[in-house]
Amino acid sequence: MSHVVVIDNQEIPLDAETAASDHEIRQALKWCYPEISNATINRRTEGEREIITVIKRAGTKGVADWRGTARECWGEGSTVASRTLGKVVAALISAPEEINRAVLLASELQTKIAMGDLTLGELTLKRAEMQEALDAGEAEETRVEQARARLLSAPAQSSCFVPAGF
Repeated sequence: MSHVVVIDNQEIPLDAETAASDHEIRQALKWCYPEISNATINRRTEGEREIITVIKRAGTKGVADWRGTARECWGEGSTVASRTLGKVVAALISAPEEINRAVLLASELQTKIAMGDLTLGELTLKRAEMQEALDAGEAEETRVEQARARLLSAPAQSSCFVPAGF
């Protein structure tokens, strides 16, 4: 008897030993179909073929329960990964939201000019403020470019967290 797994409309032939149990099928295919771990597996026989259909269940995207994944990866009681990931998430959430000072000042001045609230003479007096905003904006742009360059040059790191679909 031949055994075929149908997943994502693809037929994958299996040997009898792998097709013997749902657990063996999950173990054999989890590396390319991680969603198989919580999928429903149905079996039916058509002549001399056993057709094993894998039906994916709707679930969360990405690492929904990173604490659980950390426990699975590093063992029960391990908090290193969860603390590190928690710190990163907390830092991102607490990071202040701000607009580049040069962009903000340019917008403010353009609005005042358009409404007739700012003359050329008054604009000339704001030259020092404009230069300060421009310098701050350029410094911010430099920091962003440096961070981008560090991220692009960072070597790949292996992880226990596998995004859904990989």
